[in-house]
Amino acid sequence: MPNGVGEVIVPKKSDFDCFVELATDSLGWMKHYSSKSKYLSIRAYTKIVEGNVVRAAKIEGVFHGVSAFNVYESLQDPEFRKTWDDCMKEGSRICYLVKSPFGLKDRDFVNQRSWYADGSVYIIMNHSVKMPPVEGVQRGISYVTGYLIKPLTPDSCDFTYISHSDPRGKLHCKSPLRNSLPKGKVPSWVVNASVKTVGPIIVKRLYEAACTYAAWKAVHDPDHKPWSNFHQMQESPPLDPADVGMLNTKALSIGNDDDSEEEVPDESSLVPTNSDSGQSLNGVDNSSPIRGLNTT
Repeated sequence: MPNGVGEVIVPKKSDFDCFVELATDSLGWMKHYSSKSKYLSIRAYTKIVEGNVVRAAKIEGVFHGVSAFNVYESLQDPEFRKTWDDCMKEGSRICYLVKSPFGLKDRDFVNQRSWYADGSVYIIMNHSVKMPPVEGVQRGISYVTGYLIKPLTPDSCDFTYISHSDPRGKLHCKSPLRNSLPKGKVPSWVVNASVKTVGPIIVKRLYEAACTYAAWKAVHDPDHKPWSNFHQMQESPPLDPADVGMLNTKALSIGNDDDSEEEVPDESSLVPTNSDSGQSLNGVDNSSPIRGLNTT
C-alpha cells in the first residue's frame, strides 16, 4: 500500500505509479460481487493488508454512455457531489464529514488530495493527514483512497475505485460485540462486510450522476473548475512549506480513537456478508472520503 499517511507531501510520479499498480494488480484480491447491465458492469473485491485488520476494497467497472472526462470532473466538483451523495453532510477544502451507517457517530476525514490528468488517464488519490480532532465527531483514517479512470471510447471508460479506510471508534460497554476486538473497537468484520456492498452502491450512484454532469455544470458556474484552472486555486491560501513541516512533526494524532465516546450500533444490521455471495445493492448508505487538501 502507498505510504505517507499522516504527512502532507508533494506527490511524485512514483506515487501515482504506485497507486496505478495497486489499482491494476490482481494479486491477492478476492471477488465478492459482480453485476452486469447494458450500460454498467461492476465487480467488487477486498484484499488483506499485512499488519492491518481492515481490508482494502476495490471496485472495478465499465461505464457506457459517459466519457472518462465527465466521470473525472464529477469526482472533482464538490458542489456537484452534494446533488447525489446522500451521506455527505459537509465538505470543504480542509475537511470531509460523512454520515455513518448502523447508528454510529458521524465520521470526519481530513485528507490530502492529489490528481493527475492528461486525457489518456485520470488519477485521483488521497490519504489522511494530521489535524486536531473535532469535538463530537469521530476521526476516521484513509490510508489510501482514489480513482483510476481510462477512456475506452469518447463515451465509455474503465473505472477503478480503491479504498483502504478505517472508521475507527468504540462500541458501547453493554454491546455483546464489544469483546470482538480489544478496547471495544468497532469489529473489523463489520467494516470488512460493509465494503462489499457499500462500494458498489457508491460506484452505481457515481455512474448515474456522472451521466448528468455535463448538463448540470452548463448551468452551475460552468467556468469554475479549480482542478483544471489552477489560477482559481488562489481562492484558497497557498501552502506554506514551514507550516507543512510543523504539521508533519507536531505530536498530533491522525484520529481521536483513544478519547472517543463509546457507540451503540444497530446490531440487527451487522450481519456478516458471505464472501462468495452476490449481494443486491440495497439498504446501505455510506461514502468514502474524496475531499481534502489539494496539491497539484
